[in-house]
Amino acid sequence: MTEEETISYKKGRKNISVLKKSVSIIMTVLIPMILIAVVVMPVSAAYAAGFSGTPTSGPAPLTVQFTDLSSGAPTAWLWDFGDRATDTIQNPSHTYSVPGVYSVRLTVTGGGFSDSFVQIGYISADIPTPTPTGTAPVITQTTPIPIKAGFRGSPTTGTAPLTVTFSDTSTGSPTSWLWDFGDGSSSKLEDPPQHNYSVPGTYTVSLTVTGTSGTNVKKLTDYISVTDLSTTVTTRTPAPVQTSAPSPAISLQPTVTGTPAAHNDQIGMSLLYAMIIVIIVVIVEITAIITYHRNRDREREQNE
Repeated sequence: MTEEETISYKKGRKNISVLKKSVSIIMTVLIPMILIAVVVMPVSAAYAAGFSGTPTSGPAPLTVQFTDLSSGAPTAWLWDFGDRATDTIQNPSHTYSVPGVYSVRLTVTGGGFSDSFVQIGYISADIPTPTPTGTAPVITQTTPIPIKAGFRGSPTTGTAPLTVTFSDTSTGSPTSWLWDFGDGSSSKLEDPPQHNYSVPGTYTVSLTVTGTSGTNVKKLTDYISVTDLSTTVTTRTPAPVQTSAPSPAISLQPTVTGTPAAHNDQIGMSLLYAMIIVIIVVIVEITAIITYHRNRDREREQNE
C-alpha cells in the first residue's frame, strides 16, 4: 500500500468514525422526540366543554338544571352562573332569585388540559306577576309562552371531515323548524341527523322556529370551526363576561364561544418538522461521505 493510499484509508476510517458518532447523537435526540410526538399529538384538543340548561327562561325565582355535555371525560368542572355564584359539581342546579338576563360559563379540566364554553344571555329570569289579594274573584288569562329558538351542537371544533350532532332546545312549543348549517345545507327536522362538514372553515349556524305565538331565530356566528389536519389552529380565549340584572324587556340572542386547548397541536407539529429536518441532515451527510470516497477511488484508478 502506497503512502497516498494509506493516508486515504486513514481519512476514510476517520470519516466513518465521525459518521457513527453523528448518527449515535442524532438517534439519541430523535428517539425521545418521536416518543413525545406520539404521546402528545393524539391527546391534544381532547377536551371540549359544552352544556345545556332547562328551563332557560321563566319568572324569578327561576331554578335551572344544568347538564354537562363536555367531551373527553374531564375530571373537574367550574360553573359561573353569571350572578356571582359558582359551583364545581358536574350537573348542578341553580336558582336565579333576581330578575335579569344571565350568561353562563363552564370550564372543564382533566389530564393537564382545559376548555371553556360560554353562552351569552342564556338565562332570562323575568319579573314575577304579583298575586292579587282580596275577596274579588280572580280571572286568570292564559298567555301563550313566547317562542324562543335555541339549539346546541357537539363537537363545535375539529379537523375535516367534522361530523356535528345538532339538537333543538327551543321553548314555546314550536311546530316547524328550519336549520341553516352555513355550508349551503339545510334541514326542516326538529332534531336533524348528524351533519358532516367536509371543507375546512368557520360556519355560522342558524335555527328558525315557528309556532302559535310567532317566529324566532337563533343565529350563532362562526359556531363551527373546521380545520385542516395539517393546519395549526390558534384560538383565543374570550374575555370574562360581566352580567347585571337588566330589565327583562331586553332581548338578547345567545352566542357561544369556546377555547379549545390546541397548544399541544403546535408542540406536536413542531416536533414532527424537527424530525424531518434531522432525517434530511443525516441523509445529506451520508451522501457527502459516500461521494467523497467514490471520487477518491476514481482518482486512484486514473493515477494507476
